[in-house]
Amino acid sequence: MTTPDPTFMPAPVFPPDVEALTTPTGVPKPPLPAQAPVADEPIVAATWQSLPAAEPWCPATVLAHAPGWLADVEAADVHVFADDVAPGWRAVAASVRGRSHAHRGDHREDAFAVRRHDGLVVLCAADGAGSAPLSRVGSELACRETAERVVAKLAPERGYLRERQRDELAHAVGHAIGLSVWETCRLLHDLAAASGTSPSAYRCTLLVAAWYASEAAELVVSSQVGDGAILAWRRDGTAQRLGDADSGDFAGEVRTFVPDAQAPERASHVRVTDAAPLTAFALLTDGVDDPLHPIEQQAPALLAQWRTGSDTDLPRLVQRFRGPVLGTADAGPALAQWLGFEKRGENDDRTAVLFARVGG
Repeated sequence: MTTPDPTFMPAPVFPPDVEALTTPTGVPKPPLPAQAPVADEPIVAATWQSLPAAEPWCPATVLAHAPGWLADVEAADVHVFADDVAPGWRAVAASVRGRSHAHRGDHREDAFAVRRHDGLVVLCAADGAGSAPLSRVGSELACRETAERVVAKLAPERGYLRERQRDELAHAVGHAIGLSVWETCRLLHDLAAASGTSPSAYRCTLLVAAWYASEAAELVVSSQVGDGAILAWRRDGTAQRLGDADSGDFAGEVRTFVPDAQAPERASHVRVTDAAPLTAFALLTDGVDDPLHPIEQQAPALLAQWRTGSDTDLPRLVQRFRGPVLGTADAGPALAQWLGFEKRGENDDRTAVLFARVGG
């Protein structure tokens, strides 16, 4: 096992972890079906199994050294959230276990978190690396710890920040995000050292977006480690990515994960976007981003499905449910149902965290 450098603390630089990732032992996993359903062919229900996870969600040896709240996390195939988290804004989130994980009896490896405090809303989404045996734990820790740490850093400064202009506000929020990701990476390294595991066992991507409203500005400050997408829609109907995926030269390749040495530096490169022209933004793990590629072209139809519903499938998808999601009484379960779309070869976990103006 690679031991974290005990001198690591003063600066956000992590020791490289070069230990090869291992596959957890346990019940042998069945192979995936040779032929996945095709978008324009009938879906054969018997092709895929849906097996309960055979291994504990978090090993006792890890739980003994983890933050106390982790003991209350229950393994679930689906996790949803919906609430009016700020005046005029609603957050809706859902994370569902992918068919490949269900077929093999693996846990869902995606996670999300939503935290708020008086003019501040922090949203996170994470996707566990498939080759990392404890990535589900890493995803959960990365989302919740980062979101709560950003709030903890900015909440005491609310009186001061309320009167700050755009640039000062953006700097404060961006610094809080970068420092919080560094602290979360540090926590994962410490957890690995204490539990006799490798930091690489917890690898995950991380998407962060913080909405902050002061008397002078309303901003979205976003950060990305790894793949996935943060997508924003403007009132004029256009959409854009907020930042770029940290992907490699091949499909599915990711250069940097939390808690890699480069993750804090990557997270510190924040994107600042004026929120006044926006009608919505969303954090989407690659289980949603990849099937909709190029997602910017799909964005208008995508938001239309979430807001009002549609009678037409999105291109190259087979959809049993096309919305609406936002504004419905059961928005969280509705989003989880929407995430059940079909596309050949796209069977990963799917997580979407939406932040939208009430009524558009």
